[in-house]
Amino acid sequence: MTGKQDGYSVPDASTATRTDTPLRDIPQSIQVVPQQVLKDQQAIRASEALRNVSGVQRSIAGQILPGWNVIASYAYTDAKITQSNDGQQGNQLFNVPFNAASLWTTYELQTGNWKGLGFGLGLFYVGDRQGDLANDFKVSSYLRTDASIFYRRNSWKLGLNFNNLFNVNYIDVGQSRTSITPGAPFAVVGSFSVEF
Repeated sequence: MTGKQDGYSVPDASTATRTDTPLRDIPQSIQVVPQQVLKDQQAIRASEALRNVSGVQRSIAGQILPGWNVIASYAYTDAKITQSNDGQQGNQLFNVPFNAASLWTTYELQTGNWKGLGFGLGLFYVGDRQGDLANDFKVSSYLRTDASIFYRRNSWKLGLNFNNLFNVNYIDVGQSRTSITPGAPFAVVGSFSVEF
């Protein structure tokens, strides 16, 4: 797509189609953020510039059978530095994977003595990504699994979430070789809620 948007000239931006075209048939998408936009927004960090970057994202949610729900999503982002005074032009933004996907499914019993008892399972994939703006190193991809068990009755709900079920070691955020945040280890989180 080429044209003006909110008073800024965007001469070379392109995005994927908004049709039912299969993802494998959609060309790569690059979003160009004009330098004037970054100046006007006073963006000084890559994460601040990233708020201007778009990509391809697809989500689908539905009920397969009564009580069985599924949510799936996929995102493709090609976030590159298009202008730079310090030799980083053409580099990928850090912490932005080309590919990210998730799948979450729950099943809740609909009848019987245990009506309201439910189980959930989720997979969260984050692809390889650059660890810094200089693109000196890559942060590895990971696949994390979460699970839940819950019981819902009338206006209250009791739940247990099992985060990072298989205790996968992964890097959540990287900004440089000396500033890396590991992902959270296996954890069990309980919750209780009442609706009024």
